[in-house]
Amino acid sequence: MYSNFNLNKVGLLQEGGIVVITIKDVAEKAGVSIAAVSYALNGTGSVSFETKKRILDVVKELDYVPSENARRLKQKKSKSIGLILRSFVTGFYGVLVEGASLTSPRYNVNLEVHISPLPREDLIYSITQSNVNGFIILHSDFMDEDIWKIKKGGIPIVFLDREIREEKISSVVINNAGGISLVFDHLVKTGHKRIAYMRGDGCYDDKKRFEGYVNSMKKYARPIDDSLILTGGFTEYAGYYAFRDAHSKMLQLPDAICCGNDSMAWGCIRAIEELGFRVPEDISVTGFDGYFIKPENMPLTTVYNPAGQIAQKAVEEVVRLMKPGEEGRVTVVEPKVLIRDSTVYRM
Repeated sequence: MYSNFNLNKVGLLQEGGIVVITIKDVAEKAGVSIAAVSYALNGTGSVSFETKKRILDVVKELDYVPSENARRLKQKKSKSIGLILRSFVTGFYGVLVEGASLTSPRYNVNLEVHISPLPREDLIYSITQSNVNGFIILHSDFMDEDIWKIKKGGIPIVFLDREIREEKISSVVINNAGGISLVFDHLVKTGHKRIAYMRGDGCYDDKKRFEGYVNSMKKYARPIDDSLILTGGFTEYAGYYAFRDAHSKMLQLPDAICCGNDSMAWGCIRAIEELGFRVPEDISVTGFDGYFIKPENMPLTTVYNPAGQIAQKAVEEVVRLMKPGEEGRVTVVEPKVLIRDSTVYRM
């Protein structure tokens, strides 16, 4: 389901926090009654074109965000939650949607799925003006400062791609750094000495996974060599060209490459084989996620990212936040390593 929204301006800020604008403030500045403002915003009642325009101009000027929670309670609508995704490009997203759709009926809530490549400003407006009771968000364009705009609307939110706990805002995240540490441990125990890492696109998951690589290098007292850090982009195409570019500059090949996701790993493997090397005999390769399957290739050693479990916990968390007085929290889901054919024992 795709959503189209208009742009809303950023919330007013001053020293000490956000200025909370109420419907009364809008009414006073526009010189109308509170009821008239409500009619203009909801499309109900009788308000002239000129009055409605004046009200909407004031709403824009003051950055007023209506309390959608209060509106929904007043209208007594059935509960629903929205799952907002930036894209739907790998099997991970399919399992995530399936997990949320299987869990939501247990709590008598409807699930709406939005695949939205829209700019973050439109996404924020989507959230603050929505008719659903809460959101689960996995959207890399969303910035931390946007949290303040959401808080004005009071809508419960659960993020899947950042760690944050605020009033009515929680996170459910995979232990990214821990997952990379697990697969790094496996590579060390199987005799790999020169372990490279292929980074993604700079998002939260990428930063945390790279943090796991750095921590592991320090754990085993191995110097961090810049030539062993490759930059992909979380796509197969990026992984392919990242290795080809790095290979042309390497004085010594790594005996293993730990990739930030499965897509990059498959691109990396293709590049390795085209250059005349063998996986895993010459270079072991690992991924992260466990959902990008290429039947024509060998099974990939990877960090399994339990999307179904994450979705279940996210639905449970957003339902909890709908209750009065509940505060946000961070829930961390632990991954595991799936040992397959793309790595080898070198002892």
